[in-house]
Amino acid sequence: MSITHLIKEKWQHAGFQKYFSSISWLFFSKIVGMLIAFFVTALVARYLGPEKYGTLMYAVSFVGLFSFLASLGIDQILYRDIIKHPEREAQILGTSFVLKIIGGISALVITLLFSFFLTHDLLEKKLIFIISLSYIFQAFNVINYTFQARLENKKLSYITIATNILLSLLKIGIVLSNKGILFLSAVLVLEPIIYGLFFIFYYSKYFGSIRKWGFDKQVAKTMIVSSLPLMFSSIFVIIYSRIDQVILKNFINAEAVGLYSSAVTLSEVWYFIPTMVVSTLFPSIIYAQQNNAHTYGKRIIKLTLFLVIVSSCIAVIGTVFARQILHLVFGLGFIEAYKVLQLYIWSGVGISIGTIVIQYLIAEKLSSVILYISIIGMVINVTLNLLFIPQYGITGSALATLISYTVGPLTFLLFKEPRNKIIAIIKS
Repeated sequence: MSITHLIKEKWQHAGFQKYFSSISWLFFSKIVGMLIAFFVTALVARYLGPEKYGTLMYAVSFVGLFSFLASLGIDQILYRDIIKHPEREAQILGTSFVLKIIGGISALVITLLFSFFLTHDLLEKKLIFIISLSYIFQAFNVINYTFQARLENKKLSYITIATNILLSLLKIGIVLSNKGILFLSAVLVLEPIIYGLFFIFYYSKYFGSIRKWGFDKQVAKTMIVSSLPLMFSSIFVIIYSRIDQVILKNFINAEAVGLYSSAVTLSEVWYFIPTMVVSTLFPSIIYAQQNNAHTYGKRIIKLTLFLVIVSSCIAVIGTVFARQILHLVFGLGFIEAYKVLQLYIWSGVGISIGTIVIQYLIAEKLSSVILYISIIGMVINVTLNLLFIPQYGITGSALATLISYTVGPLTFLLFKEPRNKIIAIIKS
């Protein structure tokens, strides 16, 4: 049986049970990975203390600002093309791999150039250099989309859980042996390497050797042209999500970044849930869009209300017990960040709405609006951080993020076509 026939047959005849099983395994691996990473992050933060933990988080955020060069925005294009043209999988994967290697090297060079001019502390320069090496090895992540396209999330779950356990054991070993911050940063480089080794092993075992991959200039050209809008959009989203910690480091100090990061970690630990819920339920919404406008509107509104209620409940708990949670998880040294947690955790409401808005705009074929709202959100976030941090410190940064995360997704209503469609949905 050909690869093309096999994949298409899976998509056509998988049915609800196969689909639900695939999603369940992915959800399970996310939960396990989240729990492991959360407790190990708390252990590392306690070990390093606010200042050194802040230095590490600053380096991670600084490197992350240039991640759009490593990804080139081709991930979604790659996934789409494997599903549409499974017979060309070897060419698509080979071409994507080469493009990502080039992107990773470019990201590494650009990151080091910026760090040379913008960073003066020798430890920060070392951390940025070590962490930015991970860009090159992220190219192996292209194999991930083959598993997703074949509905093989169970195998992906094994890889995710095994990698999380290995990385966590490494971090715990570094903490117990008191090896320090540079060794902890090296683990971030090992992460894509370990994932890559697992991906190659499973791919070779079930789907064939990666030696069959080939680079195709025409495929590369098509991918780059298709991915450019997504890459530009990701630039603004990355700045949107990373710039606060970079600004804090330059306006205040590393300790402020450490305190802020502890609250951010607690606030964001559950953010994968809106994405998982929306990605799981949105196919039914798309189906309703094509068959019943009234049902389509009801499902969007119900999904939005459900996520807003869930995120609000989590925010209330975080607000009421902020001091106790920070003390329990990160220790007494981080309790000063309780006001940040009380504000930042409400950003989850905006994140939930934004997740639905993006999927809605894609469903309505209004993807260009996503770029505009990303730009608006970034401008709001950076402007408010620059205004609030000098006056309110880390609490000001949390307030800036809360406002931008809440207002940003709603700015799609500034555009006539999506606004009219939403009004029609509400009226229906």
